[in-house]
Amino acid sequence: MKACDFIKTGEKVMVVFTHGTHFEIHDDNTGSTGWWKADINNIIDRVIIYYRNDELKTNKLYIANHAGVKESDADGRRNIKLEHIQYVGVTSHNWKEFAETDANPVRYLP
Repeated sequence: MKACDFIKTGEKVMVVFTHGTHFEIHDDNTGSTGWWKADINNIIDRVIIYYRNDELKTNKLYIANHAGVKESDADGRRNIKLEHIQYVGVTSHNWKEFAETDANPVRYLP
């Protein structure tokens, strides 16, 4: 599966690549990810997280509802707040194949 396979009709999605440094999931399935150079002008319904664990050599996938952003003091970066985080499985695709993009760790679809 690729990122586009998880998108519902009419939905705007942000897809992010992380090694997990700032990816948090709380017991109530809320959390946050990153300090991304995210475009706040994009209206986002959901976030797909591609979590690369280099030690285990796995690419775990999570989907969450977008719940806002927290601004950083540094260079326009934003922490993406998440609700209803769900683990959806793993993928054998590398980041570029999964998100159908280049090396940029943030992708907006469609």
